[in-house]
Amino acid sequence: MSRVLVEVTRGPIVECIHRGDVAVVNNRGDLLYSAGDPYKVTYFRSSAKPIQAFEVILSRAAEHFKLTDKEIAIMCASHYGEDYHIKTVEGILKKIGLTKDNLLCGITSSLNPDYAIELARKNTVLNQLYNNCSGKHSGMLSVCVQKGYDVDSYNKVDHPVQIAMKGIVAKMCGIDEKDIVIGTDGCTVPVFGMPVYNMALGYAKLANPDVLDDSYKKAAKRIFKSMNEYPEMIAGTNGFCSELMRKTHGKLIAKLGADGVYCIG
Repeated sequence: MSRVLVEVTRGPIVECIHRGDVAVVNNRGDLLYSAGDPYKVTYFRSSAKPIQAFEVILSRAAEHFKLTDKEIAIMCASHYGEDYHIKTVEGILKKIGLTKDNLLCGITSSLNPDYAIELARKNTVLNQLYNNCSGKHSGMLSVCVQKGYDVDSYNKVDHPVQIAMKGIVAKMCGIDEKDIVIGTDGCTVPVFGMPVYNMALGYAKLANPDVLDDSYKKAAKRIFKSMNEYPEMIAGTNGFCSELMRKTHGKLIAKLGADGVYCIG
């Protein structure tokens, strides 16, 4: 059962409680610490992005299109749609010969409420680039172009890029593909349901990749390096993920997922 992790008080009264489940796992799969139910099944949500980004490197799309570490970082992001985020995703799309119209993530405003208000005050015409998942989608499209896959259906569960990413997530998280529960994320692509323990294992391997084979180890190191060199790409101005990585100086990677998911490696 989920455990009470936080109590919010007003005077002598506990006004609000937040329950949750925590798993601390090493890269060998040992459960070191836990709170609540470490085997609670929930969706990985956007915390899966750094692991999904492995395919951009494994497919050699990163090499073929000469993707920079900044561009790799935004493929792992839930960015705020600030100017430098928009320009970075535009740069990726230009390299692969596509445009914002190829992004199937939909149109949303910034996850940062203050910046969303600023965009509204400026009467900004939003497009797919502002979606916090546009970096991830540009990564998926880079694989499609590199491999010759259809770019109009890359968000479908049976598309080769989604099948490949599911396989990578399964391998990194130590779970059989058939045991992953598939849903649809808010940005239209498949999302992976699994125990919290397995999410923690995936991040343990990502941050400590010595247990991985050479190709996965190379991908893990590139992603870890990219996220830490460009933490502003992962969220944005004053974003928790960005600030946590910036202030820990390369010691960890951190990535939120919607509806209360948070992973650190």
